[in-house]
Order: sequence, then C-alpha cells, then structure tokens
Amino acid sequence: MTWTENQIARIASLRMWPVRKPADVGCAGGKITDHWRSEQMASADCKAPQGVVAILTGPDGRQIANAADFDPSTSSGFDSREAQKTRAKRALARAAIKALSSPLLANAIDWYDAERIMEKMDCRIHFVLVGYDDT
Repeated sequence: MTWTENQIARIASLRMWPVRKPADVGCAGGKITDHWRSEQMASADCKAPQGVVAILTGPDGRQIANAADFDPSTSSGFDSREAQKTRAKRALARAAIKALSSPLLANAIDWYDAERIMEKMDCRIHFVLVGYDDT
C-alpha cells in the first residue's frame, strides 16, 4: 500500500505522536535506518524474527487450529524458545476451543481448562520453530 502525503498528514493530525512514513523505516542496503533517529545498526541486527508456531491436528491429520508466538521475552530459568513454546501452546488451546465449540462456551473456558481439554483430545500438537538454528 502506498501512502500519499495527504493521508499521512491526516493520520498524523489524529494522533498525539509522530507518524512514520513507510519509507522512513527499513532494512535497505544491509542497514536498518530510521530517519526519526539518526542511528544506524549493522546488518547483523537485521535478522529474521524468532518464534514458534503450534499446529493442532486431528486424528485424520487435518488442521484444527494454529497459534504462534514471536515475543522474545522470557521468564527466569527459561530460554526464549521454551517460553515461546509454552505461550504458543496456551494460545493453541484457546484457538482449539474457539474452533470446536460455540462462542458462548469458548468465552467461558479459561486457558488452563482449555489446555486440559486439548490434552485429553485424540489430537497431535506440532511445533514449528521459525528463525532458530536446527538444534
């Protein structure tokens, strides 16, 4: 999508903070540039995001639900990959309940109960690591 100067000015007038044009932030020429800040980072900082995608498949192999987590934050004692796997599994449980039940019931079930229900179903959970080395 290409933004015109009028569209950018209109959006900027509606918000209290400065709006960046799409051309102001990028990974061009191997360096991340941001015209709002005058700093530039090396191309090593321009790496692919790391995350986990969780997929729930039924007994017949068809996909029931999926969820992903690319948040790099971790809890004490966990590495980023394990924390993302845990969060993706919780999100997958909620997505599975929403896919398999009515909205009224899905909204009444919290993540803990959703995980317990998902574990009792005859389904498989597949985790796909994105951006991590094959280890």
